[in-house]
Amino acid sequence: MTSNQMRYFLEVAERKNMTAAAERLYLAQSTLSRQIGLLEEEFGAQLFVRDKSGLRLTAAGEVFCDEVRAIYEREQGLRAKLDLVGRGRPETFQLAVVEETIPPEALVRAVRALRSARPGIAVTVRPMSIHGIFMALDTGSIDAAYTLRNNVDMVPDAEFLPVACERMCLAADERAPLPDSPTLTEAEVAALAESTEFYMIEPDIFGDRIGPRLRGQVNHDLSPHVHFAQSDGQITMQVLCGLGTALVHESHRLGRTPGIRLRPVVDAAPVELVAAYRSQNENPALSAFLELLGRELNAGEVRA
Repeated sequence: MTSNQMRYFLEVAERKNMTAAAERLYLAQSTLSRQIGLLEEEFGAQLFVRDKSGLRLTAAGEVFCDEVRAIYEREQGLRAKLDLVGRGRPETFQLAVVEETIPPEALVRAVRALRSARPGIAVTVRPMSIHGIFMALDTGSIDAAYTLRNNVDMVPDAEFLPVACERMCLAADERAPLPDSPTLTEAEVAALAESTEFYMIEPDIFGDRIGPRLRGQVNHDLSPHVHFAQSDGQITMQVLCGLGTALVHESHRLGRTPGIRLRPVVDAAPVELVAAYRSQNENPALSAFLELLGRELNAGEVRA
């Protein structure tokens, strides 16, 4: 079993969809299926079965997943430590930002300050899906992530620094038939979900921020128009092409896109976005970044 095979397996186990996992890994679906098949042959056990909701782990797959995640995490941690002490290798810091989100000025300034304070540091900032962030934090392949607060609860030993609090909004093409008001109620959003194609990330990611009526629809399949997207990138494409409306948070890229309207949902709880990290991460660049981000956030409060 190779490191890549472990990563492939964990991605499929997280997404429960071979096509979505292959897209995230930049692999052909046939290649990914073959690698999973090789793992099943090597260990003599079926790891996945397919049902009406997609792929799910078998009992053997559940055991395999727990062990592989632990092994992969240790391997990635070892690689990071060796990279830091390797001769001639630069200090590194890897930050993920939940895809399709415009990061706040405080976060941007903190990254710039980190580069100024530690000349020669190799800083990587990349967009990543919510599920990808969970896996990357869990395995230690990134140092920190700017993501939704609910995402952090899924990762053992994860800690976070609150960064922003935003309204939930409905995103729609300017030609979409919306009520003639600057804001929407949850009842109006639910009515749209009953009559038009409606996209959102799984409700558990948004937690209690959607009200009982809409939660009832998405949890009990009362509306055939509600679709769970695998990533915010998929949501963006559907709305941009005029194929439906979507529930997003306020700093979503759609809010800065010409031809797209963003209407706040007045009775939905706000979304908390945070800088998440693992408490056991010993990278000194992480400590420096969190300190700089804290300063920027405090300075922003003073300026406000």
